Amino acid sequence: MPGRHYSKFTPPSLSMSELVCQKLDNDATDMLIDKWLERPHRPDSYYDWFQRVRERKHAANANARREQILLWNKGVFVPENIFTRTVDTGRLIPLDRTWVTHVYHHRSMKRLTMMPVIFSMLPELMLLRGMHDRGCDDIYVIVTDLKRHEMDQVSEYFQYVCQHTSSGDCKPSVERKINHDYIQLNNTLDRNRRTPCFPQIDLTLRAILYEKRPPFIVLFSHQTMSYSQILFANPHFVPAQEVYYDFPSGCPNPGCTDNCCELIRFPKQGADTAAVLCTKKKVRYRYGRRARPKEMCNWIDCDVCFSDEAPVGGAAAVEGSSEGSSDGSEASVDDHGGARTHANFAGLICSRCKLVKYCSPEHQRLDWEEHRRIFDTSTLFMASIYGLADSTVVLPLCSYGHVTDANSEVRAAEPRQFPRRLRVLVALLSLYSVSAICSGIDQIRLLGPQAVNLWRLEAARKTAAGSVPSALGSQEALLVEQPSGGDYSWDELNVDDDTDDVDRGLEYKYPEQWFTQPLDHFLSENASEPRHTFRQRYWISTRNYRPGPRAPVIVLDGGETSGVDRLPFLDTGIVDILTRATGGVGVILEHRYYGSSVPVQNFTTDSLRWLNNAQAAADSANFMAKVQFPGIQEDLTAPGHPWIYYGGSYAGARAAHMRVLYPELVYGAIASSGVIHASIENWEYMEIIRRAADPTCSRNLQHSIELIDALLDISITRKPLKALFGLAGLEHDEDFVSLLESPLGAWQAKVWDPEVGSTRFDEFCDALNQPFEHGGDAEVAFDDDTGLLKVDENLSVPVSVYNYAKWIRKNYVSQCSGEWISRQCFGTFDDAKFQETTLDQTWRLWLFQVCTEWGYFSTAPPADHPRIVSRRLTLEYESKTCKQAFPPGEHVVVPHLPNVTVVNALGDYDIEADRLAIIDGEVDPWRPVTPHSEYARDREDTLLRPFKLIPNAVHHYDEYGRRNSSEEPPEIQKIHKEMINFVVSWLWSWKPSNVSST
Repeated sequence: MPGRHYSKFTPPSLSMSELVCQKLDNDATDMLIDKWLERPHRPDSYYDWFQRVRERKHAANANARREQILLWNKGVFVPENIFTRTVDTGRLIPLDRTWVTHVYHHRSMKRLTMMPVIFSMLPELMLLRGMHDRGCDDIYVIVTDLKRHEMDQVSEYFQYVCQHTSSGDCKPSVERKINHDYIQLNNTLDRNRRTPCFPQIDLTLRAILYEKRPPFIVLFSHQTMSYSQILFANPHFVPAQEVYYDFPSGCPNPGCTDNCCELIRFPKQGADTAAVLCTKKKVRYRYGRRARPKEMCNWIDCDVCFSDEAPVGGAAAVEGSSEGSSDGSEASVDDHGGARTHANFAGLICSRCKLVKYCSPEHQRLDWEEHRRIFDTSTLFMASIYGLADSTVVLPLCSYGHVTDANSEVRAAEPRQFPRRLRVLVALLSLYSVSAICSGIDQIRLLGPQAVNLWRLEAARKTAAGSVPSALGSQEALLVEQPSGGDYSWDELNVDDDTDDVDRGLEYKYPEQWFTQPLDHFLSENASEPRHTFRQRYWISTRNYRPGPRAPVIVLDGGETSGVDRLPFLDTGIVDILTRATGGVGVILEHRYYGSSVPVQNFTTDSLRWLNNAQAAADSANFMAKVQFPGIQEDLTAPGHPWIYYGGSYAGARAAHMRVLYPELVYGAIASSGVIHASIENWEYMEIIRRAADPTCSRNLQHSIELIDALLDISITRKPLKALFGLAGLEHDEDFVSLLESPLGAWQAKVWDPEVGSTRFDEFCDALNQPFEHGGDAEVAFDDDTGLLKVDENLSVPVSVYNYAKWIRKNYVSQCSGEWISRQCFGTFDDAKFQETTLDQTWRLWLFQVCTEWGYFSTAPPADHPRIVSRRLTLEYESKTCKQAFPPGEHVVVPHLPNVTVVNALGDYDIEADRLAIIDGEVDPWRPVTPHSEYARDREDTLLRPFKLIPNAVHHYDEYGRRNSSEEPPEIQKIHKEMINFVVSWLWSWKPSNVSST
């Protein structure tokens, strides 16, 4: 009851909790499992652990009664093929059981999805769910921001409270200790500004345990250097040490063996190291479920129980001890499980596995379609692959007790259709993929399917003007089928860069250099595949180099564009600024697959499988550790020399990741507008523009979009409205409103330097705000009384909508001419438009990274929220290009939604390290996914950990520079001086004898 008194010594009510509960249903869980399975199998510590389990074969030493076992004998790596013993019913069931997750969190996180929280500990939850037949249809998680030592203290407190108050009144000494520890914890967490506060954590956790009685509850911490704790209600519910003793810690670093890096504290050493709330196995306590193991019929819908209160690990039932029958047996109904206990019936043991029991042959037949996968999964799996799912499949049936007939067969009348994941994942034995900039790439990042159309129109315009080479012919080979020593180069493929907007004098001034990289850094030493390599391009500037032990290498990550586009930063931008101040060497390192660093002969789904965050980071690490710069005698490789890693936008996130992943090589890093938080939806991008734009323009945009959405809902106004914009032939409303979003992408192109930046957005706003000129357009009539323009018999619109339409016609529709019609130019529902895979289709690169790891689909904001984009821009529409452009390949299947946890596991909003600088722009539309986001905590700005926000700045403003710094705006001069200051400070602390210092 809401008014109920809260006490530390009596169970509270969940209605008293002020935490927000977000529920993820079974479908959401199923989708998360799909995404987890779509991760690359190698390097993957969980996959390797399951392989070890497969080799150990726990069933060899188990029995048909109580031991915990985990089986994966046949078939591919999917939950349907992995079986675990339940600790409450003794059944052997697959791990494909889903559940509903109830996530309790502080109200400040109410706008965030909790799916990444569950995804980060999905393997552990799958195993725990599989271990509990009953009571785990619902899993409870409390989200906190506790640090490691605080989580230790809170866990100890709850164990003490539950163990000493479970049976009622407690001793005065115990009461004093609980009061003391409670006050101490409350003061500590309050002083450190932890959310939620400790009283809410205490109230919610004990209320869940008392009212819901789950076998376990998870205290999740989103602190980077902390862990999440599993609190078990009883020792019976803890995973067995002999099965899970080498379970991985969950650290995103594949080579990590340090348990201190664990993301969730999974009890690998059994009950001795687990956080158990009640150690009294036979006490009916108030907190959590009653621990009463049973041995039940293995058919999931059967409630027959052969024994109750059976000890875990007890003696096995002797094979053949199936004496007795169900006829005349004594049955009783258990007060918790509802099982009918048959005291005089020991059950019928499956003679094939000798691990489970059935109450009757009929129930074994009913269970056979599932249970058979322990033995003969491959037969049925291959049948489903080759289209035999509807055929009759003959398989041996398990026999019962001693009645073993080796020749017995059963003809399956309705062979089981294998689950969707199993059919889709036949090709999944490896995977994956991961990039941000200005130009056409940004439109692909922001505007979803429509952006590809705009890219094509611009490419067609440039081709007609003769400024870019003609499109490549089709490539027959999938990959560069050349082992080491036989690399293809971009020149051999006769492809040029699209560098018409770049000063070619810089290319002459800084000649391109090449470095040989492995195509797959994570290919095992004994792998049978050939070891492909490719050439990665880079540029070097030594004009400021002064040899010395502290002379750094300033490397700028090229990000998701040609490295040629970054050469201005080497000449007058941030690289030149920092090398001039430190006497260092400047380097631009081109990203794999971009520019000329292309390792494949086409951009099919399979060919793009090495385009991901991990491979790109390994490229940079390998380059830093092995490169020998031309014309420099000194060995400048890391870790023997200080390297400062700089990046802006996507490359900024990579800079931060490099400092975290390779601290022994990256002495310092600067993340400028670093998009360190990957998200499925990115509606906040447009929200920044709405709030920061000229108020009149923003207001006109908002009113125009709201009216356009309303007019599209009315059948008689839909077509004349599209005709007003020159798009009468555009069938789908989503394509129409997506094109209307296009001018907004120009906000990001704003730069303080007029020679570099774009004024396109301001021009759009000026046009939108223009008053109507009488006599300017004879086809429309202006009504002075209403202020509306009558453009059709059924349609009148405000001036702002009319101006919006003029802008779209002039700047976009006008490009669609000749034989092209609006449907061909701006339609996005024809899959064929997205399936060209030749090397000139560079739009596929960043889109592949979006679809696999980064997300950022630009959707409409939540309902009732002010907006400058149409509510028709849904996640389904914005993400559909992933399916259209990247059909399943032989080696890769692009996930239904991107696996953003791969990125966020590296630190997310809380990413931090000594000598990692965070620099962002105040009105950068990407700010919501940087550490300066409103969703992120505030930080102190120090020399060791700079945390700076540039006033009125948009996207990585600090990256640009002028030869004469006095020509820079004051805020840019200031940030450049501060950057020089902290980099010089870092370098003074550098010692060759302490290069591994982090």
